[in-house]
Amino acid sequence: MSAWPGLFQQGPKLFTVKMHSKKGLSGHIEVIISFLIFLAFVSFLLFFVNPIEKNKETTHYLEMTENAITEYLKANLSEFSITLVNPPGGAAAECRCFNYNNPPEKIGNLLQANDIIVKTKDGIITPGAKNANQICFETVGVEKFYRLYFSEEFDGAAPGALCAGVLPMPASDYTLGVYNEYEKVSNNSLSALENDYDASYASYINLRDNTLKLNADFNIFVKNMRNEYLAYSKIKEPKGNNIMAKDISIEIINNTGGIIPAIMNIQVWE
Repeated sequence: MSAWPGLFQQGPKLFTVKMHSKKGLSGHIEVIISFLIFLAFVSFLLFFVNPIEKNKETTHYLEMTENAITEYLKANLSEFSITLVNPPGGAAAECRCFNYNNPPEKIGNLLQANDIIVKTKDGIITPGAKNANQICFETVGVEKFYRLYFSEEFDGAAPGALCAGVLPMPASDYTLGVYNEYEKVSNNSLSALENDYDASYASYINLRDNTLKLNADFNIFVKNMRNEYLAYSKIKEPKGNNIMAKDISIEIINNTGGIIPAIMNIQVWE
């Protein structure tokens, strides 16, 4: 027995080492299998759900909706001032007319219509009209500064008719200020959009699909600076994870030439 001490001591030790090796290998295999199952599950989710791609689609649709609505609501506004060199000497109103030759295109297109509003420097509206290249307006007291606004939004909304007498002015009797053009939001178009949206579901679908050329639902809300709703159109409560909204600062022009700052909120979802 004493001649083989190393053999009996080594045998069990070698056997034990082999057993540990098998256990370690089995553990590694289990980890690899678990990892592969996890990868398969994640791949399944990304393939069928793909939240990143869904988010991109919703973002793109929000941009499309914003562009379609702002284009639909757009109203052009042109304006310039006139200063009378020889203003009226008393309180009686006078009808002053001047020739506006070679007007900018947007004003030239409106010169056959009654789409003009004339205001004093204090914002008082006075009757105005135009005929071909001649523009006439009624003076207010001894006021010498007036601002003229042109827009299809006005559509003949200026108050009253011009006074009976017409006083043509030579070019030396007035100076014209700088001509400016702006893009605003039409109050008439905003009201029409809200009416079509809220009238019925069929009317809303026609607005969405045919007028705005969109293919998914949206909500739109407009508030003034006092946080009062100017428009509230909600087809349904958005649900799901892919809900997006955007606040847009706008300026609404009404048919008396007033400018109303507001915030338009658009919601889309999928």
